[in-house]
Amino acid sequence: MTPERWQQIWAVYDHALALKGDGQAAYLDEACVSDHKLRQEVESLLRSENRVASEFLQTPAADLLQPLPRERKYLPA
Repeated sequence: MTPERWQQIWAVYDHALALKGDGQAAYLDEACVSDHKLRQEVESLLRSENRVASEFLQTPAADLLQPLPRERKYLPA
């Protein structure tokens, strides 16, 4: 993919990201009217953004820690 194409994708993505719901869909209808591939790329990025945003910090860090053993066994001196 060319750098110009990436710039185009990111420009549409950035604008769409600022919109929500029907506004986002309407903008993509207009911005990608004759470029189905552009819409696919932008929608893929938006889905990834939504997934990351919804999963981010859903599990508290403390829940990821291994439990400490109940008793410590020390090596003999």
